[in-house]
Amino acid sequence: RELEGCFLELSALVESRGARGSARPPGLTKLNAGAMGRGGSWELWGKESPETGLLQLYLEGHFSVPLDVLERCVLDEKFQKSYDPYIKEKRVVATVPLEDSGPLRTEQTGDLGTNSPRYAWSHAVGNQPDARAPPTTTRNEVIYHEVKFPMPLSNRDYVYYRRRVTQPGAHYTYIQRDVTPRALGEKHVASKRGVVRAGNGLYWQKCFGKAQPEAQPEAQPLGAVPGRAARPIGRCVMVVYTQDNIEGTIPRWLSNYAARKAPPGYVKQLEKAAVGLLVKEGRVTPDEARTLWRY
Repeated sequence: RELEGCFLELSALVESRGARGSARPPGLTKLNAGAMGRGGSWELWGKESPETGLLQLYLEGHFSVPLDVLERCVLDEKFQKSYDPYIKEKRVVATVPLEDSGPLRTEQTGDLGTNSPRYAWSHAVGNQPDARAPPTTTRNEVIYHEVKFPMPLSNRDYVYYRRRVTQPGAHYTYIQRDVTPRALGEKHVASKRGVVRAGNGLYWQKCFGKAQPEAQPEAQPLGAVPGRAARPIGRCVMVVYTQDNIEGTIPRWLSNYAARKAPPGYVKQLEKAAVGLLVKEGRVTPDEARTLWRY
C-alpha cells in the first residue's frame, strides 16, 4: 500500500510540476541546479527536519536517456558497482514477503494510499492504462550496502528494505528504509569490525522514474554521423526524496553539508553511466555520445 501510494504521490508531483510550475513537498529551499546533455536538467531542494536536524533532499532530474537504461543504473547492484567508486559492497541478501518489511511510513510519507499501481499510473497521467502495456512486478528485498568513506573516517554500512514496483518502459517506483530494530538487521548481516552501522531508523528514500517522449523526435538527429538516420533515443524524469543518517561521531552540520554537496556529482555520474550503457549496447555510437553528451 505504501509503495502504491508513493507512486501516486511522486508521479502526481511530476505531472503537476509541468502544469503549475511547482508541486514539491512544502518547506523546501532550492539548493542547486544544473544542466545535462541533450537539454537535460536537474534541481536540488532541501530542508532540515525539525525533529532530527537531518537534511531532507528532493532531487528532480530530467534525463535525456531511456527509462530502462536509467533504471538499470539505479537498481542493478552489480552494474552500480562498476561505475560508483563509493560502493564497497552492495547486494540483495534476502527477498521477503511484503508484510515482513512492515509499514514504510515516515513523517513525509504518512498514509500513502491504497490504489493499485496500474490505477495510480492512469490517474497520475490523466488517462486510462494501456491494456497492451507489460504488467507491473513487485519485489520486496533486504539490501546490504557498504559505503566507502575517505580516511581516516570509517566506512558506513546499511541494511534496509527496498520495496519496488516496475512496469517496463513506463515507470518504476521504490521505497527504502533501514531495517529496525537493529538486532533484526544484524540477523541479515552482522556488523563488521571498523565499519559503522548507519541508519538507526532515520534513513529513508522514495524514488520515482517515468518515461517521457522526445519533444520532436523527427528533429533530434544523433550527431553528424554520415549515413546514420535521425531517430529518437528517449527521455525520462526521476524524482528522489530522501533523508540519511550516517551515525558515528561526525557532527550533524558537517554530515548535512556533505549531503548537500553530493547530488551534483551523483547526477553527472548517473548520466555518464547511462550513456556508457547506450554505447555498450550499440544504441548510440561513441561519436554520438561525445557529440550529444560530451562523454
